[in-house]
Amino acid sequence: MPAGVAGPALALALAGVIFVTDEKVGFHAAVSVLYPLVLVLGAGRSGRRGIHAWTALCLALPVISFISVHMPRPGVEAALRLTFALAVTGLTSALLLGRLRLREARDARDSSEETLRQFAELIPQILFRTDADGRVTYLNAWFTRLTGRSAEEALARQDWHEALHPEDRDRYLRLRTEAGTSPQRIHVRARDSAGQYRWLLLHRRPRADPVTGALVGWYGSCIDVDAEFRAAAEIRDLNARLERLAAQREDALRRSEHRFRALFDDLNIAFAEHDLSAAKPLVDAARDAGAASLAAHDAAHPGYIARCLAGIRLVGANRAMLQMLGYGEETGPLDPAWPAPRRGQVAQMLLVQLEALFHGRCHVSGSTTLPGREGRSIPVAFGLNLIPESCTALSTFIDISEQQAAHAAMLAAQSSLARAGRAATMGALSTSLAHELNQPVQALTTEIDTIRRWLQRDPPEMARALRTLDRLAGNGARIAAIMRRTRDQLVTGEAPAMPMDLRALLRETSGLLEGELSQRSARLRVDCTLDDPRVIAERVGLQQVLVNVLLNAAEAIAARPGGGPGLIRVLVGEAPGGMACIRIRDDGPGIAPQHLEKLFEPFFTTRAQGMGMGLHICRGIIERFGGTISAGNHAGGGAEVRFTLPRARARACAEDAA
Repeated sequence: MPAGVAGPALALALAGVIFVTDEKVGFHAAVSVLYPLVLVLGAGRSGRRGIHAWTALCLALPVISFISVHMPRPGVEAALRLTFALAVTGLTSALLLGRLRLREARDARDSSEETLRQFAELIPQILFRTDADGRVTYLNAWFTRLTGRSAEEALARQDWHEALHPEDRDRYLRLRTEAGTSPQRIHVRARDSAGQYRWLLLHRRPRADPVTGALVGWYGSCIDVDAEFRAAAEIRDLNARLERLAAQREDALRRSEHRFRALFDDLNIAFAEHDLSAAKPLVDAARDAGAASLAAHDAAHPGYIARCLAGIRLVGANRAMLQMLGYGEETGPLDPAWPAPRRGQVAQMLLVQLEALFHGRCHVSGSTTLPGREGRSIPVAFGLNLIPESCTALSTFIDISEQQAAHAAMLAAQSSLARAGRAATMGALSTSLAHELNQPVQALTTEIDTIRRWLQRDPPEMARALRTLDRLAGNGARIAAIMRRTRDQLVTGEAPAMPMDLRALLRETSGLLEGELSQRSARLRVDCTLDDPRVIAERVGLQQVLVNVLLNAAEAIAARPGGGPGLIRVLVGEAPGGMACIRIRDDGPGIAPQHLEKLFEPFFTTRAQGMGMGLHICRGIIERFGGTISAGNHAGGGAEVRFTLPRARARACAEDAA
């Protein structure tokens, strides 16, 4: 029988024997005093519940025997025996519980000590404990890792301090004897496992008896601070070197400033220096407030830019600057407030300096007009170099009066040449105009005939006639737009390209060509995969391209052998380089290989009534918008015209990046 079961089994057997004996002898013998022995045997190795259960059993059995034998007239002697047996059993139970609590406390202490020991072994520093006489009673494993010596050997020989540097060892031993019971903190050097000395920070704190308060020993630690010590030494050396370098640089700076001042005064280029230190806090405040620009901040806080301009001070201007403005050396230096009238072009030049400071730009160039002597205005090109650390703006100025006069003469000559060129191209434009007007005029004729047929029916089909009138009005608007564009070309040049919705223009063009496409049994389908269908183009010119290409596709479908309805597909997608790609496909007979290279040449046509100017004009329009155009045959066998246009979103991103 296992040992854990033998005790309770023997206790139960003994309890049964005692109970039966009490029943037989009538409770006159002192057998019941043996119940504490039952309690010891049964609950000797049990926990609290076991002790309580065996105590209850040992208290219940004598009471049951007493009641069954002596009730209802118990004797005094039997009652005293019962009382004595119960008291002894209760005392035994209390002793067992006390022994259990003592064992639990001892186990908890051992567990706590083991936990603390394991924790101390993991701490990456030397931990030690000494008694009141200074004998070391504990060293953790970090002592072995650092010194290479066994902690057990050092404890046995009590020579752990032999690892200290000789100078620090005597100092530590002297401090240990002289410091009394105060906490101690000292830097010492200890020899590591490689034989090198490392700096340690040693702490010692007294350990007192919790009852008497007497000193019973010390707790201590040694932290490896060698890296910090060496870093501090390197920093001291570096600071000393920096101080020497700073002194050398300061001397070099003084010499450089002297040379710069000499160059500043003798340079043959106009040069000025401005101090922006008074304006910088205002500029920083606007930036910290989240302003997008100085102009936006000025709109929200009127007078802000004026206060910034007032904070710009002229530090100096060289001799060339004075001469350019018409001042001789006899007039002395310019006033620090120059230019005094801070408005117009002058204010704009100073505002450039503020904007550069606001956006963190160090180099800016441009042109402006400076006020000279006796009210003269001097056009100049300037280059600005901003030094944010010193809030200094260094500006160079070049008088461009002669260049501006020459440029004005050149512009006048170019304008005259352009007018002459436009006059010389009247013939070509007339041919182009005839070609462009031919299609909408033919459409007008067709729509008028269609309206006449709808109105001559009985009853007249007014709804269809009205829809045809709408298309008639659209073609009239096309003719007017072409005429306006031709007039603009002759008088002022090409209309500017601007962002426009390509999908909307395709819908409008599809409506305009509905009748002509229907007559040629052509159906139009548009597939656009762009999330933003805006492109950079001129509306009338791009619509001319779409009309030309779509009508060419419709005529190719009408010319197919066997006839029948056909499909024109317009595919709009993305192309590399921020471009949109428009492909117009038909399911006609395609383009003959010998004609592919001549399609965009002027006066080349494969139709008997054609002028050969449509695709040539289309190429000029697309290239003017910054795109490309080409033609070929697609896999289905029909023709495909492919052209690209700049996307509005890509243009905006490029301008923001610039």
